[in-house]
Amino acid sequence: MLSCGAARIEYNAGMSNQHTYNPPFTKEQLCSDYHGLGMSQAEIAAKWGTTQKVVWLAMRKHGIHARVAAKRDQKGSKNSTWKGDAAGYQALHLRVSRLLGNPTRCDVCGTTDPTVSYDWANLSGRYYDIRDYLRMCRSCHWKRDGTINNIKHMKNRKGGSQ
Repeated sequence: MLSCGAARIEYNAGMSNQHTYNPPFTKEQLCSDYHGLGMSQAEIAAKWGTTQKVVWLAMRKHGIHARVAAKRDQKGSKNSTWKGDAAGYQALHLRVSRLLGNPTRCDVCGTTDPTVSYDWANLSGRYYDIRDYLRMCRSCHWKRDGTINNIKHMKNRKGGSQ
């Protein structure tokens, strides 16, 4: 933990610029929030009712170096854009791949050929249920979903209309 002095900066409710600098916290409070509690500049600003720029300027004035920006734990409901079960089709499939990994074998035909593409195939249409997926090679997946029949139907339709 970095050591921070207890110098008090006078607070003035008037205009603030490089000549009239006045944050509503002490250097000690800033260090405690930033280094002790691990708060971001924006979080400190919200706590003290000021802006991130005022926090940044106070840090610069007191020689407090900013941390390198690092990703925080933003998984699941901790993410501000989390939609839960209301997520879209693609997001739900990506969630399955992230949680279960990429499949490397087919549970239907048993193939493990590394040149074959494998998918997580949803079994009942309950895309939000992580237990409702099965590893399948692309061929078995398409056969199960009826994609093969749709492709054959479209080829016949195109071939017949020309």
